Amino acid sequence: MQHFCKYLLATLILLPCLCISAAAKTTCQSYPSPDRRYCVIVQQVKAARAIIPESIISIHDRDGKLIARKSYTSADHEHGFSIHQVQWSEDSSYCVWNRTSSGGHSPWHFPTDCFIANCSSIVQIDTQMKMSLSASHFNLTAPHMLQTQRLIPNPKSEPQYQDTAISLDQLNCIK
Repeated sequence: MQHFCKYLLATLILLPCLCISAAAKTTCQSYPSPDRRYCVIVQQVKAARAIIPESIISIHDRDGKLIARKSYTSADHEHGFSIHQVQWSEDSSYCVWNRTSSGGHSPWHFPTDCFIANCSSIVQIDTQMKMSLSASHFNLTAPHMLQTQRLIPNPKSEPQYQDTAISLDQLNCIK
């Protein structure tokens, strides 16, 4: 049971990784939850002419069943997103990841998403909290606090950033 992410990667994901496109190079990375109930698989798909790979994320339960999936790929390989960082909460209730634009657009913006285990839902933190998250690196602290940065609108001068803490318990499940 302790190697179930590697098993998932080998049995459920590897073949689709190799079959996405002959012109694309795909790598996969797994992130097991601390309690081993879930496994996040991130597929990084890099088209031949793309500079930055684009990502597909899937969350599976310990039996390999697909719980949630989100593709951040784009048809032109310039308007999608690449997953930058993935981190689970200590109690496996939340998994948070941020992303960067595959085309280099808005390099200050790292949209941040979250898998909420109790409703098996992926939500956009930026949208729900009505703020533009801008930290390339974030941290989850107990019990469910996201430590990150946000952009403070400042149309008359250079962008300003502010450290911010977001309670993941405030997020609403979306079905």
